[in-house]
Formats: sequence, C-alpha cells, structure tokens
Amino acid sequence: MSEACVSGTIQLPPDGNPVILLSEHQTTGSYKVPAVVIQADLWKVGQMRPGEKMRFKKTTPEAASEALRKARSQAQVTEMAQGDSALPRKDGADPGLSVPPSSLYVLGNGDEEYWDAVLDYTIGNMGLPPAHRFALVPRSGIALKQIDLNADCGEGFDDAGLMKWVTSANISCGGHAGTTESIARTVALAMEHGVSIGAHVSFVDRAGFGRKPLNTPALELRDQVLWQTGALQGLCKGAGAKVAYIKPHGALYHAVMSGSEQGEAVHEAARMLELPFLLMPKSTWATFGEGFAERRYDGDMLRSRDKEGAVIHDPQEALQQALELAVRPNLHSICVHGDSPNAVEVAKTVRCGLEMEGYALGPFAH
Repeated sequence: MSEACVSGTIQLPPDGNPVILLSEHQTTGSYKVPAVVIQADLWKVGQMRPGEKMRFKKTTPEAASEALRKARSQAQVTEMAQGDSALPRKDGADPGLSVPPSSLYVLGNGDEEYWDAVLDYTIGNMGLPPAHRFALVPRSGIALKQIDLNADCGEGFDDAGLMKWVTSANISCGGHAGTTESIARTVALAMEHGVSIGAHVSFVDRAGFGRKPLNTPALELRDQVLWQTGALQGLCKGAGAKVAYIKPHGALYHAVMSGSEQGEAVHEAARMLELPFLLMPKSTWATFGEGFAERRYDGDMLRSRDKEGAVIHDPQEALQQALELAVRPNLHSICVHGDSPNAVEVAKTVRCGLEMEGYALGPFAH
C-alpha cells in the first residue's frame, strides 16, 4: 500500500473501471485517485446491485458535512422496538447527533475534490434476472426525503412552463397527441431543463385524447406501444437523450392497472424494450410507484373523471395531497396533469411546498 485510503476513495486502474474502496476492502496502491464519495452516500455504494450504474456530481466539504448531519439526524428519529434503548455515550452526553464537524468527513491537504453519489436506476442496464429488474423497491432511509415530480407533456399545452418545475416529463408520442415536430420540441425542452424523459403511450385515439377505452386486440396494442415508444426513442437518440421509463396515458393506464389482457400486452412491450413502468404501486407491474397531486382518490384508485370533484383545481389543496402522498415509501413520483388549465401554477406550488418540507426533488429514473 503506497498510502492510506479512506472509505469512499475512488481509484482508477489502467482498465478504466473505477474501484470504490469500502471498509471491508483492502486498499491498492499506485492508482489515480480522482475523487472521494462523501460519507453520507457510502450506503448507496454498499447497496448497489450487480450491473447497476452510478454517476457523481461535484460537491463541497461543507455540503458533505451537512448531508451527513441530515442523514444522522434522520436516523435518530427511527422508532425503536419495545425494550430497546439508545446506547449511552461514554462521556455521558446525549446519544443523538453531537459530533464535532471535523469528524463528519475526512479532510486531506485541501486539493481533494468531494463528490456526491447518485444512484442511476436505469433498469435496462442492471443485468439482473427479469423478476428483480422490474420489481418495485420502496424508498427507505435518506431516500424517504427524495421525491420526483412528473407531468404529462407534449399534449399541446404549456410545456415550457411545466419544465421549470417538474423533474420528469411523460412525453406523448403520437397515440393521443403529438407530432414529430412537437415531440422533438418537447424533448429539447426536457434536455434544456435537465428533466428525465418517459414515454407517455396510449390507445391510438387522437379524437378522444386517449381517455376512452378501445377494444384494440392485444397483439396490435403491443405493437402500437412499441411503435410509439420507438418513435420517441429515435427522436431522443438524435438529440442525445434517452427514454428512461414508460407511463401509459388515460384509458390505457387504467387498462394496465386492471391487469387485463390489454394491460399484459403493454407490459410485454415494456419488457421487450427493457423499460420500467411508472404506475400506481398497487399494480404488480409497477417498477416505480406514482401518486397524483390533483386527482381525487376513491380508496386506492383515482376517481373517474366523469364524477364530480375528480380533479383538484386549488393549488394549495393539491399541495396538501402531494405532502400526504410523499410520505408513502412505495411512491417514487407525484404527478401533475399538463392539460389542466392551471397546471403550471399547481406544479410550482407543489414543487415549492415539497422543498419547504425538506424534500429533495429529482428524477426517479435516468
């Protein structure tokens, strides 16, 4: 060993594949050290599954310290089982977060750069058996204070306004709305604002805006979903972007949620494309769970749009529902419908309200 290395040290061997050193790994010498993963994010490294990817963004020692304080603070509020008690400190102090800032991260000679690790949940690259690749994994730990805000886009409404506030955009791809030109513009907007892109597939029903169930045969429906998603994928690839997930639209969403033969056809298309599903978490096909800020629920399902009060128009009421949804571990994203008259105002209110409550907003899939 040429020098001591702390946990989280990233070494770069000649083969170009980074090695991240954890506490149980022997350090190796002579390799370039381009960065160190902050201590608050080491759990993400330790819980990566085979084939998963990780990206990094630069941060500062001060931000690293604050991230660890928050992580430890959240850990302190975990409820203990009956009979458990907090372990006392040797100095008799409160066992909560009372650590000197200098011990929250390791400082070197001042030349090091600090990096914040963000798990990349791109399912198609995970290299795991299908049953594991597409299973819904509830949020836990620090991730309970992270949430995505998605909106249906590319439907002829104010996408430019929405993109300022959302972190994922479900882009309609020709079934119920959208042309080659409009899809390309929406993709460009999403890229400009750093917004993740999903395929908003639907029944081929432009006249009914995709909100009327159709008796499309299962095989034909599967191919329609492949065609719609493929069109979006092609335009994304040309622009240097990618489709990260599939979210059905309108009547097709409900067909998938029902588990019908049509739903199975859409599910088959998603599996063929190796793309995860964004659905309400009660669906066994959901890879990521979704809740709705401005749609009322009847039980665990959405109230039909033909019933009174199905849509929440008051931004503050939508925010209140979003906050109630955000605490659920099986929800990864909250939706605002882009075709509502005040969709941008609702999205802004929900985003700002979530951030005021301490939530970090970011895409659930890249």
